[in-house]
Amino acid sequence: FVFHNENAIRTRGPVGGLGSVDKEHTPTWALEGGREGSANYAEVIRRDGRREIYAVVTALTVNNGDVIRIHTASGGGYGDPRKRSRDKVLEDLKNGFISAEVATEVYGVTIS
Repeated sequence: FVFHNENAIRTRGPVGGLGSVDKEHTPTWALEGGREGSANYAEVIRRDGRREIYAVVTALTVNNGDVIRIHTASGGGYGDPRKRSRDKVLEDLKNGFISAEVATEVYGVTIS
């Protein structure tokens, strides 16, 4: 295996395996008007670009060039995201925690 981006593994040859993740159907809770977090899941990106999503897998074969990516849940939000200060949103954007699209769509901060 070769680690690819810290949360994915690119295979160098055929590999078999099994696995499971919890909280794959239930996102983490939000409070006081916040948004729900994301759920856990595993994804296999085949060498030809096909994507397969798994919560539980009992017999999986991955081949040379396939990527196994593990998506871990994010925490639920607290409070209305549109009330977050513009400076804090811009700081999160600068630090790579959010994208410009999220800044606009979730927080209501327009990036120029």
